[in-house]
Amino acid sequence: MKKYIFLAETEKQQITAADCKDGETFVSCGQCEKTCKHIYPVVNLNLTLECTKQCLPACICENARFRYSDGKCVFSTQCDGWNPCGPNETLTYHASLKYCRPNCDNPNPNCVNSFSGYGETCICSKGFIRNGADKCVKPSECINDNPCGENESLTSCSCEPTCDNPNLTCPSGAICPEGRTCKCSKGFVRNYAGKCVKPTECHSMGKK
Repeated sequence: MKKYIFLAETEKQQITAADCKDGETFVSCGQCEKTCKHIYPVVNLNLTLECTKQCLPACICENARFRYSDGKCVFSTQCDGWNPCGPNETLTYHASLKYCRPNCDNPNPNCVNSFSGYGETCICSKGFIRNGADKCVKPSECINDNPCGENESLTSCSCEPTCDNPNLTCPSGAICPEGRTCKCSKGFVRNYAGKCVKPTECHSMGKK
């Protein structure tokens, strides 16, 4: 059974921006807001809620904040029992950082111009980077971390050249799905058998 959140009716009181408190923002048309009892997993903060059809001015919690039981707007870390992150991870409110984060293959990624809005996500704490198993470990623990095959390397994007398309150009600035995948190393292409070979070796194996 679905649970819904409804804003309190304010027909008898005309709300203005001056009525908004710390952590709140004024909207001309009241909408559903997230609460500490209705927080979804960190990767999916866009709740689909059914609200009243009334469109009234209201003060709602700012983005990345949630309505606490005492009526205040707080960050999720201030909600009772809320801890979405794993070992050696820290909660951040820059959602784009989940696409640009230090890992064993690239411990110092260039995150310039990667900002795509606010939202909650877990990143590795200071002194840790993400390994191939999506765990946060010390850089010294990255040894033998590559689960890929011959002529492959671990990456966050799977766009790669193939024997059919050896000069594939991957779009710059594309947002890749979260996670790690194996990609042909530089100078190699994916053949019809799924192996990474030199372009000159493509003709030696026919299509299957």
